[in-house]
Amino acid sequence: MVKAMDIKWEIEPDIDALRGAYSLLSTDAGECVKRLEALAGHGSVMSMVYLGHIFSGGTQMTRDWPRAEKWYLEAQKHGSYIAQFNLGAHYYNNKEFDRAKSIFKIGADKNDGPSMHYLACVFLREGTKESLNTAYSLLDRASTIGHLRSRLLYSKLMLGGRFGLLAIGRGVPIFVHAAIDAIRGALTTPSDELLR
Repeated sequence: MVKAMDIKWEIEPDIDALRGAYSLLSTDAGECVKRLEALAGHGSVMSMVYLGHIFSGGTQMTRDWPRAEKWYLEAQKHGSYIAQFNLGAHYYNNKEFDRAKSIFKIGADKNDGPSMHYLACVFLREGTKESLNTAYSLLDRASTIGHLRSRLLYSKLMLGGRFGLLAIGRGVPIFVHAAIDAIRGALTTPSDELLR
């Protein structure tokens, strides 16, 4: 399973320069971007991710989706899960569901819980019997590997009869256990990726 925090720090060409460049974001965004772009030119994948993040949701001065997409795509080409997921999330949030589907499918094929969850959400929006079955399968897989948001959604859909009447009874214990796990996780490790 891919972990959201699978950052390969050991392949970063200059981690101190990366930290220094990113630390400038709050005081001098222009210089921060300039330094990160230079590091990206030397193969720093994390600088590409940072640039994508800065341009996708940064300050009014730095918000520039075409540039964010460029950097996320570049980081994705270099194997960054974070960039790939953020790219899919942007497409999903902006209702570009076909593009989101293709990005989340990559993560789902690697058994990544958050990718399976969001891919299931795309299929649920389609509303056909075939897409509902695909969503069911994805949520079941994500639930099996412990992705809590998927377990909660899966069980809620079961309880609501979306997967047939027989699934209602099966949804009760899944929902109860997922709710307990979610509360426990939120209290002990609120940043846990399984809650994402």
